[in-house]
Amino acid sequence: MKFSDYQRSIRETDQRPGKELEDMTVHLLGLAGEAGSVAAAYKKYIRDGAADVAFKLRMREEIGDALWYLATIADHLGLNLDEVAMTNLDKTRGRWLLGDADPYDSTFPDRERLPRQGTYEFIPGVNSEGRKTITVMFDGGVLGASESQTPTSTRARTVAVPSSSKKALRRSRSPMPPATSSSTA
Repeated sequence: MKFSDYQRSIRETDQRPGKELEDMTVHLLGLAGEAGSVAAAYKKYIRDGAADVAFKLRMREEIGDALWYLATIADHLGLNLDEVAMTNLDKTRGRWLLGDADPYDSTFPDRERLPRQGTYEFIPGVNSEGRKTITVMFDGGVLGASESQTPTSTRARTVAVPSSSKKALRRSRSPMPPATSSSTA
């Protein structure tokens, strides 16, 4: 079924088909309520895990209710839901899919460009005041340090970690994908 076919079909069940602000408000509040129902259904799944055997059925119903309100709102505004969906896909593709565009720093000197790939390391430590710290390394060098500093330099850039932090500090590596395009929100 196309979105536009669905949109035409919802007119049969729209109890507030008017164009007044109050009619639109009912649908907007309905959408907000259904979005909350989707979140509540997912919360139950997180809490109950595999014991929540009706999760997919409940999510299908709640997402369907939210879709009904979205289609009704689009209809009240004179928007074609097929066009709304395609416009949104174009926008998100432009935002998230990499293209052939030059990185925004391509005109900068090499020493001022962001790295295109590499490995980050987060190394826990303790500073002279006894506070926990994390030294950030990139490809074996201290991030933010001058070229003369070595990875074990005492002048390394560190970030103090609050003592109330409950998460264990551990070493991790994260390769960076090549930066080949930029986009704006």
